[in-house]
Amino acid sequence: EMFKVTDRHERQFCLGPTHEELITDLVHSEVNSYRQLPLRLYQIQNKYRDEKRPRFGLIRSREFIMKDLYSFDRDPEGLDKAYWDMYQAYTNVFNRCGLKFRPIEADGGAIGDSQTHEFTALAEIGENTMVDMDSVIGARGIIGKNVHIGAGAVIAGILEPKSNHPVIIEDDVFIGANAVVLEGVHLYEGSVVGAGAVVIKDVLKNQTVVGVPAKVIKENTVWELNEELR
Repeated sequence: EMFKVTDRHERQFCLGPTHEELITDLVHSEVNSYRQLPLRLYQIQNKYRDEKRPRFGLIRSREFIMKDLYSFDRDPEGLDKAYWDMYQAYTNVFNRCGLKFRPIEADGGAIGDSQTHEFTALAEIGENTMVDMDSVIGARGIIGKNVHIGAGAVIAGILEPKSNHPVIIEDDVFIGANAVVLEGVHLYEGSVVGAGAVVIKDVLKNQTVVGVPAKVIKENTVWELNEELR
């Protein structure tokens, strides 16, 4: 949420989360022809958020340094090109830094558009659940934090509506691409389901299962096999 403050005269102010209005006014005063476009303006400065639950300093914080980019283009095609140019630029930067990350489709909110992505770093202390494209999650799926569900996986979407038993997926679980987890299965914390596996019974804490039907192959932590099972 925006950071709101009240001065000594009881007047209320807020700290701007982004500065589209100021940048647009600047461009309006300086650009007078489409021949001056495309134009991309960068802004780097301290940002402030009224975060309800700051954690770990970097994941959730009330003050941070942020780089904004404002793109001005001649037509919608130019706007799309600018977006995907930046998408590729961030991908290159994170790859060169050696980060394990995934671009995640996101909600742009009040200022976003149909194309919005968040680059999410994979970390054991994360709280987000990540679902790859073309996955199916049934109404009886109960999913914890920091769960990765691979592309094409089917979770609790096979026996519905005949089964009333939910799939329970605890925190820090990795489910590989095209895996199937039937209703009533409990995936305990840190378990790994290999790509294409069909899980018909519970997978205990830190176990890895593969095959059809899935069988336990080793004890592990989810992050040791994350890349191996992709």
